[in-house]
Amino acid sequence: MTVVTFFEDWWAREKREENFTLAELGTFISKTSAAKKDHLPWLKVARFGERRTQKGSLRHDANVTNIGGIEAD
Repeated sequence: MTVVTFFEDWWAREKREENFTLAELGTFISKTSAAKKDHLPWLKVARFGERRTQKGSLRHDANVTNIGGIEAD
C-alpha cells in the first residue's frame, strides 16, 4: 500500500490521505477524466505534514514526510 495525498486545489490548504495498492492507483487514474486538466484531482504519491508556507499551503518540499512514488504528465 502507498499513501496518496489529495489536495482540494492549487493552493493546497487542505489535504486528504488515502491508501492505494499500485494496481488500485493505476485503476483510479485511468478511470478519472475531466474536460480540462485543471479539473482533475490534485494528488501526490507522498505524505505531507502540517507545516504550512507563509501563504498557508501544505504542498511544498519541506513538508514532505514520505515519498511513495512519482507522478508525471
